[in-house]
Amino acid sequence: MMTTFIIFLAAGVSVFLVALLFLTGTRRSRDGSNPKSTGHFPQTKAVVSTFVSTKIKGTADEVFSAIIDYNSYPIWSPFAIYEWENTNEEGVPLVGSTGNFKVLVDGVTRNVPIQLDILDQQNRVIAEESISYPNWLLKSERIQEVVPLDDEPGFCEYRTQHNLFGLASYYLLLTSKEDLKEIQTHYAREVKFFVESRNRFKTTKR
Repeated sequence: MMTTFIIFLAAGVSVFLVALLFLTGTRRSRDGSNPKSTGHFPQTKAVVSTFVSTKIKGTADEVFSAIIDYNSYPIWSPFAIYEWENTNEEGVPLVGSTGNFKVLVDGVTRNVPIQLDILDQQNRVIAEESISYPNWLLKSERIQEVVPLDDEPGFCEYRTQHNLFGLASYYLLLTSKEDLKEIQTHYAREVKFFVESRNRFKTTKR
């Protein structure tokens, strides 16, 4: 573990010097697919910021309930598993709780220690951050939000933003930004498929 950390640090710092040459005019990178910022997705000082959204046939409450039902993740999102230390009786994590995020990337399971920063069920917002490394080296922040579409009853929009901070983020900017976007897109598809399939089953069963 220590050897991996040292290698990662050395690579991040060395590439950081190169990255500065590319980032003189633009000190941070943002994905162009985010046309506007909401109160929960403000303009950020992140080095890397990727944004994905998708329209889902279902209510905003249905989608958000699926997102915070971590016990069901192995059923519909087996590539991304959460394990929280402090939860309520329904298994929903408490704000401030720490845990592990296990994500399957290229056939390898990566374990990321995380902490829950925001869980606003009224506004359907949840945010967590990584706690693996010191913030000056690398901090990862993930925000998810579900909003109803007033002009399309029965539909909502799922939004997710992933921000990276710290020196090592400049290395990830050059090597892994598209991978981060792909993971977000894949997860958004899984949420959409799960909710819409479940609703179709309920309709058929009636």
